[in-house]
Amino acid sequence: MIRITKGFFGKIFGLLILTVLINSITILTGIFIIHLTFIEKNLVEGNIILAETISEAIRIGYLNFSWPLEMLKKVSDSEGIVFLWVVKPDRKIFFSNQPEIQDKMVPDKFLTETTYKILNSNYSGQKIKLLVFPLKLGVEKKPWQLFLGMSLKPIDLAKKRILLNGVLVLLLIIPFSFLASFYFAKKIVEPLEELKKGAKIIGKGDFSHQIIIKTKDELEELANVFNLMTKDLNKARSVLEESRLVLKIRVDAKTHQLKELVESLEDRVKERTKEIEERLKELEKFHRLTVARELKMVELKREIERLKTELKKREV
Repeated sequence: MIRITKGFFGKIFGLLILTVLINSITILTGIFIIHLTFIEKNLVEGNIILAETISEAIRIGYLNFSWPLEMLKKVSDSEGIVFLWVVKPDRKIFFSNQPEIQDKMVPDKFLTETTYKILNSNYSGQKIKLLVFPLKLGVEKKPWQLFLGMSLKPIDLAKKRILLNGVLVLLLIIPFSFLASFYFAKKIVEPLEELKKGAKIIGKGDFSHQIIIKTKDELEELANVFNLMTKDLNKARSVLEESRLVLKIRVDAKTHQLKELVESLEDRVKERTKEIEERLKELEKFHRLTVARELKMVELKREIERLKTELKKREV
């Protein structure tokens, strides 16, 4: 069961999903751009080939005094071609699939003399690709010009089709990304859960516990570091326990010695107290004898004084 901080699992899970989605959108966007570029390139290249074919047909028709008008009409009516103009060196439109602009002038900026031009342009409110192709028809100093307006509808249709396919692919990727992200997030979080459980067990004092993680990455290395640390702590605790026992034995021995010394001192104090008490008794006895003797001496002195007094009286 994954119970290591739900927030952490959610962050890993969300980060993986976000990474997958960003990468998927980036890849799909790249494919979209590449595909559109490819379609646009093919469209332009196809029309360049068409312009070369028309140019050759016009050149042959010009030399034979027979313009390929039917061919130009078919090309201008084909899907994907907005307009087709053949412009004379004086910038007047010689042929157009739109009769209303016949003999009108085109701006100088669109003309080219050496090679073709491809321009982004607008025609009747519609975005188009304009291909300007020089026609080599002979002696003129300035070449005739072929103006080919290419519709971008095929590209727009391709955009819609690619976007639709991209959305469908993205909808398929999203559930896959959820499943894959959940799987990888679980693979990341499960070893961390094992580390968490192991750390709790070690924190309670069980230094013999080993954390088993087989991921062959930094998490396995971290678990090995934890195991080495607990092994060292276990050794240190054993040494500390042994030191404590040795210290206890020494303290007990010293306590026993002190106890014996105290008991010996108590015996000596008792003996000494007994001796002192006996000496005090002797001194008290001596004191009593001395006091009695003193009292007798005082009485003797008094008796002598009395006798002396009586003798003096008698002599008188």
